[in-house]
Amino acid sequence: MKTKVLLDTDIGNDIDDAIALAYLLANPDCDLVGVVTESGQPVERA
Repeated sequence: MKTKVLLDTDIGNDIDDAIALAYLLANPDCDLVGVVTESGQPVERA
């Protein structure tokens, strides 16, 4: 059975969240059901 995951991230100029997203997408045991982003600078991060 796959594990359902909702990734809550602040993807921006650090690579750690991007690597976590890539890992979850490549993991066959993971069912990535959504990605939620947040930031204090939404225009700059978009």
